[in-house]
Amino acid sequence: MGTGTGTCPTPGQVPVPVPNSVAYPVGMDDEIHRAQCPYCGAWEELILDPESEGTMVQDCEVCCEPWEMTVKKTRSGTLSVTLARMD
Repeated sequence: MGTGTGTCPTPGQVPVPVPNSVAYPVGMDDEIHRAQCPYCGAWEELILDPESEGTMVQDCEVCCEPWEMTVKKTRSGTLSVTLARMD
């Protein structure tokens, strides 16, 4: 769903991003959404299949806190993304 190392560091370690890495390939039909982490405020770039809908858990690439991501399709057919804290 995003870019970065794909793993969260253990306490006391700092994540080292891999330049130009993408966790999932972006297809021509995929939609890119920007959303803000409800814990640390970092902006995340989310890559979504246009047919995606539902609720899933995603970890923040910066603070590694899990958030609940709800994806809904609007009446016009675009995707609406909402992030919520899980605590």
